[in-house]
Amino acid sequence: MELKKLYLKHRLWILLLLLALGLTVIFLLPILVFVPVSELFHNPESVKTFVLSFEKWAILVYVLLSILVVISPPLPNEIVTVSGGIIFGFWTALIFGLIARIIGSSINYWLGTKIRKGVYVKLVSMEEQERLKGYTQKIGWQTAFLCRFMPSIDTDLIAYICGIAKMKYSTFIIASFFGMLIPVSFT
Repeated sequence: MELKKLYLKHRLWILLLLLALGLTVIFLLPILVFVPVSELFHNPESVKTFVLSFEKWAILVYVLLSILVVISPPLPNEIVTVSGGIIFGFWTALIFGLIARIIGSSINYWLGTKIRKGVYVKLVSMEEQERLKGYTQKIGWQTAFLCRFMPSIDTDLIAYICGIAKMKYSTFIIASFFGMLIPVSFT
């Protein structure tokens, strides 16, 4: 009985944790199956070789690769960003890296809104939904901004959570942009 009360009290956070674990498993299994793909993301030199093999299309491949690592949580973002700096130089990698991260975060936000309309609404009570919405209206943009700086938090999952929590898209994207600016420029 005590376990049920604990579950009901913390159901929202348990579901968000399960969402994070589920997304990790969904994206991690294909990576484990395709070993050459997983090897690509372990070394900046391998990313550099892969991107430069596309010659004229290298910048587009870099942007698509950057979007891919944002959308799939288990892939490391830093390897692609560092490789972009090595290949294209600081400013080009910064500009295209930010564009790619904004696109990837927007996709994750959109997926979060779809999750909210499906599973989330069915599993979380209206009271808990309103509490989360109130939290995001009060200090949600600060959370989205600050989480981009924390190395222990997977920043790609923040976009899913903001979409689930009904944060305004404009607020999310502005906070995310400024929150990404410094970490992307340092990697």
